[in-house]
Amino acid sequence: MRKLLLTILLLSGSVSASDLPIVVDPVVNATPPGATVTAGYVTFINESDKTISITDAFSPTIAKVEIHLSTVKDDVAKMEKQDSVQIPSGGTLKFEHGGYHFMLMGLTEPLKENATVDIILTTSAGDILIEMPVKKIGQAKAMHKAMEHTGSTKVVH
Repeated sequence: MRKLLLTILLLSGSVSASDLPIVVDPVVNATPPGATVTAGYVTFINESDKTISITDAFSPTIAKVEIHLSTVKDDVAKMEKQDSVQIPSGGTLKFEHGGYHFMLMGLTEPLKENATVDIILTTSAGDILIEMPVKKIGQAKAMHKAMEHTGSTKVVH
């Protein structure tokens, strides 16, 4: 399946690899039995001379993938779906705990350590296939764990 996706992406446009952002340290949190959501993180480096917009994310094996932004204001933690995000020319965009991240929703079985989740991004520079290794939560803290009720902080979706 992965080879087919990569072939389709390569044939689907005349995008040069130098136009696409560099993908660094992708990771998805492993899940316990019964979990239906998890988070994914990655860093993008844009060495091109144009801002790159990411406008969509999906996976052939996960029901729904969205880009979210976590913020805390007045002791209230919120996660909001983002329609798009930008990687500035010559800049970096980090998907990390407490900031931008992928929400993988509608899981029907646990994501186990050492598995891989394919995420396909639609960007202004072309489509990108990211192979995201699954790691234990201790290695890549779950966004929901990081935003659990602590003190007077509330989680709002």
